[in-house]
Amino acid sequence: AERHVHHIPQALLVADGIRIEVATNRLNTALKKQSVYSDAVEYDRRWLRKLFASVGTEMDFQVKSIFGLMHPAKVEAYHRYHSSRAKVHRAADDVSAIVASLNYIAP
Repeated sequence: AERHVHHIPQALLVADGIRIEVATNRLNTALKKQSVYSDAVEYDRRWLRKLFASVGTEMDFQVKSIFGLMHPAKVEAYHRYHSSRAKVHRAADDVSAIVASLNYIAP
């Protein structure tokens, strides 16, 4: 995923990245007993489970769909608007795009 989706060279991950144990510990500490919302919940949940399983750790938080937070009639409008935006696929950019899409469909 780092190369195909995020366009991050493996050398950069090795040079500047953190160990998986550190990453999973940080996530569990910051998100303990909370819900994290995603617009691609199945993909994100599967990826996170794989990450945590690789170090034998359980996730202490839940991943839920943002679509459960909105009226069903707004979901299609969200998808239309969100798909029209340029994709960089980095966390901060993803969050900005999601917020812009949610603001666009807000009443």
